[in-house]
Amino acid sequence: PVNFRYLDGDVLFRTRPRGALAAAAGTTVSLEVDQIDEPMSEGWSVLVTGRATLIVDPTELEQFADLGIEPWPGGRREALIRIESEAISGRRIRQGSVA
Repeated sequence: PVNFRYLDGDVLFRTRPRGALAAAAGTTVSLEVDQIDEPMSEGWSVLVTGRATLIVDPTELEQFADLGIEPWPGGRREALIRIESEAISGRRIRQGSVA
């Protein structure tokens, strides 16, 4: 799980500089976001697919510093990754709806 921000069609999140997510930079990745409301038997799911880029430009890093992307896990999460959205899909599930 990652905390992220959706900005101008792209997804931004922080991770460890030498972790698996940072290593995915330069490849096509997908990020899925789900919300479930069990008492109402409803929910939604969104899938964003695009190229992951490690942001290293100081101007961009400064621009995104105030987005408030604070990872929950402990440790330093200094690498900033951008997923440049190429495809966005999803669905909403409602009680009694036909799939």
